[in-house]
Amino acid sequence: MSYDSVKTLATFAEAKKISYPMLSDKGSKAIKALKVEYKRGLPYPGTIFIDSDGTVKGKLFEEDYKVRPSVNDLLKKYDQTIGKKGTAAAGG
Repeated sequence: MSYDSVKTLATFAEAKKISYPMLSDKGSKAIKALKVEYKRGLPYPGTIFIDSDGTVKGKLFEEDYKVRPSVNDLLKKYDQTIGKKGTAAAGG
């Protein structure tokens, strides 16, 4: 999720060979609604866990934008929020 344009994200995804969906959040509306804004519309790095019906089940974000959640932290949060009850879409 980024306030960058769809075109900018597409260029970035192609250059980095990213195959998962990326959200262009014009005006940072979703970033602000999810309360993950670092500053000036930029989100903290993190992961949002969404179940199969589209409900946000959990978030794992770091206060310091230079810190990224570890794989173990992500798996632990996934088990706590969704586990075997559904599927999750994650991105960071």
